[in-house]
Amino acid sequence: MTGVQTCALPICNAVVVGESTSIDGFTDYSVVSYAANGETRWRGRFDGSAQFMDEARAVATDPAGNSYITGTSYGTETGADFQTLKYDADGNLVWSIGYDGGGTQDEAVAVAVANDGSIVVTGTASDGQSNSDYVTVRYAQQSGFVQTPTPQRVPIGGTAVLRGIFNSTHAILYQ
Repeated sequence: MTGVQTCALPICNAVVVGESTSIDGFTDYSVVSYAANGETRWRGRFDGSAQFMDEARAVATDPAGNSYITGTSYGTETGADFQTLKYDADGNLVWSIGYDGGGTQDEAVAVAVANDGSIVVTGTASDGQSNSDYVTVRYAQQSGFVQTPTPQRVPIGGTAVLRGIFNSTHAILYQ
């Protein structure tokens, strides 16, 4: 497991995300929510459309106990893309949405819940050439639809490696 987010809520103590190998030999997102006493509350697993390599990288929670998981999932025609999931407090998948940056190597590495409740995901996206850009996408909390007309891209002009995102409440780090 690669990410841990502890939430200060009476309904959960920790949500852990990472990837696990499926029977076909490829990885899927793996999510486990633990209660304050250490017992498992619920588990989730996500296998992307290509049923290939899916790698969860970060998690954030909101005051209602919803969990937002982001990482990279391979699309059948698009290569590696951002993939962000919302689970409710009971572990039900509410929505799943991808972002294709236009190239074949897009990697989401961090997620945060903004003060307005929207979900902010950031990472790197290839430009279809040999360069990567920093990309930030803001999703509506209820629907998962992109709130910004165009995701924010910051051209780097080379290979970009992004390690985290920060909001005023939590620092979410990728390692």
